[in-house]
Amino acid sequence: MISVQAIVKYIKSNGNKVTNERRFGVHVLRSLKLSLTNGQGEQIKRSFKHTKNAKNKRRGVEKLRANQAEVNKIK
Repeated sequence: MISVQAIVKYIKSNGNKVTNERRFGVHVLRSLKLSLTNGQGEQIKRSFKHTKNAKNKRRGVEKLRANQAEVNKIK
Protein backbone atom coordinates (compact mmCIF):
# COMPACT_ATOMS: atom_id res chain seq x y z
CA MET A 1 0.00 0.00 0.00
CA ILE A 2 1.27 3.43 -0.92
CA SER A 3 0.10 6.82 0.27
CA VAL A 4 -0.45 9.80 -2.02
CA GLN A 5 2.50 11.64 -0.50
CA ALA A 6 4.76 8.66 -1.21
CA ILE A 7 3.59 8.54 -4.83
CA VAL A 8 4.27 12.26 -5.29
CA LYS A 9 7.70 11.95 -3.67
CA TYR A 10 8.58 8.97 -5.90
CA ILE A 11 7.57 10.79 -9.07
CA LYS A 12 9.60 13.86 -8.10
CA SER A 13 12.69 11.80 -7.18
CA ASN A 14 12.74 10.10 -10.58
CA GLY A 15 13.58 13.29 -12.44
CA ASN A 16 10.16 14.67 -13.26
CA LYS A 17 10.13 18.44 -12.93
CA VAL A 18 7.14 19.92 -11.13
CA THR A 19 6.42 23.58 -11.83
CA ASN A 20 3.15 23.93 -9.94
CA GLU A 21 2.87 21.84 -6.75
CA ARG A 22 -0.87 22.23 -6.29
CA ARG A 23 -1.70 21.38 -9.89
CA PHE A 24 0.61 18.36 -9.76
CA GLY A 25 -1.16 17.07 -6.64
CA VAL A 26 -4.53 17.46 -8.34
CA HIS A 27 -3.31 15.45 -11.34
CA VAL A 28 -2.02 12.66 -9.11
CA LEU A 29 -5.33 12.46 -7.23
CA ARG A 30 -7.28 12.50 -10.50
CA SER A 31 -5.23 9.64 -11.93
CA LEU A 32 -5.66 7.63 -8.72
CA LYS A 33 -9.43 8.15 -8.81
CA LEU A 34 -9.44 7.06 -12.45
CA SER A 35 -7.58 3.87 -11.58
CA LEU A 36 -10.16 3.20 -8.85
CA THR A 37 -13.06 3.54 -11.27
CA ASN A 38 -11.33 1.34 -13.87
CA GLY A 39 -10.79 -1.39 -11.29
CA GLN A 40 -6.99 -1.21 -11.50
CA GLY A 41 -6.57 -0.18 -7.89
CA GLU A 42 -8.28 -0.09 -4.57
CA GLN A 43 -8.23 2.40 -1.74
CA ILE A 44 -7.65 1.37 1.85
CA LYS A 45 -8.12 4.35 4.16
CA ARG A 46 -5.71 6.93 2.68
CA SER A 47 -3.49 4.45 0.83
CA PHE A 48 -3.76 2.80 -2.56
CA LYS A 49 -2.72 -0.56 -3.97
CA HIS A 50 -3.04 -2.47 -7.24
CA THR A 51 -5.68 -5.13 -7.57
CA LYS A 52 -4.76 -8.66 -8.60
CA ASN A 53 -6.34 -8.12 -12.02
CA ALA A 54 -4.13 -5.09 -12.66
CA LYS A 55 -1.01 -6.99 -11.60
CA ASN A 56 -1.85 -9.92 -13.87
CA LYS A 57 -2.59 -7.59 -16.78
CA ARG A 58 0.74 -5.80 -16.26
CA ARG A 59 2.61 -9.14 -16.23
CA GLY A 60 0.88 -10.12 -19.45
CA VAL A 61 1.96 -6.88 -21.11
CA GLU A 62 5.55 -7.42 -19.94
CA LYS A 63 5.56 -10.95 -21.39
CA LEU A 64 4.17 -9.63 -24.68
CA ARG A 65 6.89 -6.98 -24.91
CA ALA A 66 9.58 -9.56 -24.13
CA ASN A 67 8.28 -11.84 -26.88
CA GLN A 68 8.19 -8.95 -29.35
CA ALA A 69 11.79 -8.06 -28.44
CA GLU A 70 12.87 -11.65 -29.15
CA VAL A 71 11.12 -11.60 -32.52
CA ASN A 72 12.83 -8.32 -33.41
CA LYS A 73 16.24 -9.79 -32.51
CA ILE A 74 15.65 -12.74 -34.81
CA LYS A 75 14.81 -10.50 -37.78
